[in-house]
Amino acid sequence: MLLWQDREVRFDIEPEELKERPGEEILATFNPVEDTKGNNGMRGILKISNLRVIWVTPRTSSLNLSIGFKSVVDVTKKNTQSKLRGVITALHITARGPSTRYEFIFTCVEPKNPEGTSNVRDSRLFDTIQKILFAYRTSMFYREVNLRSVLFEKNNFKLLDHERVYQEVPGVWNLSADQGNLGSFIFTTVRLIWYAENNRMHNVSMPWCQMEVVKISPSKFGVAFVVKSTPASGKYTLGFRIDPEEKMREVAKQAAQLFKAHIAAPEFGVREQKVKQTNLSEGTFDEDVEITKSTLDPRLIYGSAEEIEETEFNEDLGLLFQKLPDGVTLEDLWEFKD
Repeated sequence: MLLWQDREVRFDIEPEELKERPGEEILATFNPVEDTKGNNGMRGILKISNLRVIWVTPRTSSLNLSIGFKSVVDVTKKNTQSKLRGVITALHITARGPSTRYEFIFTCVEPKNPEGTSNVRDSRLFDTIQKILFAYRTSMFYREVNLRSVLFEKNNFKLLDHERVYQEVPGVWNLSADQGNLGSFIFTTVRLIWYAENNRMHNVSMPWCQMEVVKISPSKFGVAFVVKSTPASGKYTLGFRIDPEEKMREVAKQAAQLFKAHIAAPEFGVREQKVKQTNLSEGTFDEDVEITKSTLDPRLIYGSAEEIEETEFNEDLGLLFQKLPDGVTLEDLWEFKD
């Protein structure tokens, strides 16, 4: 199962894609939460896992968001206008897509409160996502292919938190160069590592969760042990040789078994404790929203205004305002917000 949950922003995905994949764990749930930018006035459930942020409304599960932590650029607090809360300090998430940036605004919803009453749940939501995002960003070796990284300290291999070594295999030739480089394997509970004997900075660290192929294959050097990473991690192809061939086949079989076991139950390295669920009783809410499925591409709705600086004069309104994205009309915006 390819890992996309932490590295993509997806809109209105199928229920199966909202479910936790192997190795994913929901660490916090906030309910109800308003998607203030895209669905202002609508209550939903916001879940934070060790890989992403998910927002979905129970009234129509096809209306949802999945925001991978790897795509997140910034998390801040900003004042915004909510139909359910009025002017409120809300959670702003800026995320990066393949060709644009997205802006998401989430507001914790309370029953009717006196004007000016602060809501500690908004602060708790911000603090929680910051904490989990920090744990994600400081555990990248669990999920990312790394080349020529600092893996040793005074010739001692530096283990990650909760990482254990399964096996070390000397006498491994890396076939990426014409002459080959002699080095060693280290198989751990998290990754496969190769490093050169004469220069330990010449190395590769490949997590099991980012492998796509582990096999024995012919090469110009003869039969080789081949490891390929997933397209999302750069689609690296690495070839190795161990003499004699029988030993190489045995090592390759062990690697394939470890790969299979860790794909079924991957370790992503985000070890944060679960946050107590923050649900509210229904109470009295200012919600009178009719849900209609807009034909407008949600990627345009959540597009960050920071990247669109061009303005244009609209004769119908007699106003100069920010130019709308291609294919978006004023009628589209009014239809979506009403």
